[in-house]
Amino acid sequence: MRLSPPPGSSTETFASRLESHGDATALIDEAGVRISYAELARRADAFAARLGSAPRLLMIEAANAVEPVCAYLGALRAGHPVLMSAGGPTAQRIVDTYRPDAILYREGRDWITSLEPIQPEAPHPDLGLLLSTSGSTCSAKLVRLSRTAVEANALSICEYLRIA
Repeated sequence: MRLSPPPGSSTETFASRLESHGDATALIDEAGVRISYAELARRADAFAARLGSAPRLLMIEAANAVEPVCAYLGALRAGHPVLMSAGGPTAQRIVDTYRPDAILYREGRDWITSLEPIQPEAPHPDLGLLLSTSGSTCSAKLVRLSRTAVEANALSICEYLRIA
């Protein structure tokens, strides 16, 4: 199932073009697992389909593994904003403060997706990514990035590093 980008968003984002890279290697995780761009697109769409079409704030425990990358790209492709988490003790404070509608986290070797009831107030339609700040107050504070800012940042990095 191919999911469409959210209404009003650019159809030319990296996340929406994964299939155009075909069988080239897209990802090698910390366990040495390799997947192609075509497989990455398939897994991203499968994850996004589990989230449904109503906008959800998805919290992802960041790791060098296939599952969080597929979840992140699936959320981007389907228009769900993402809250990245390093896990650990601050993760619960972030959950309590920001109440994500879905959470992807590692439990042992398994990745678990927890779907919560959707909050009555939908996330802002331009919201793409929430990142934790490195403040010293130990409170859960996040920086908001729009979808276009995330894409522009990625393109800028590619240009600087001469990544084609």
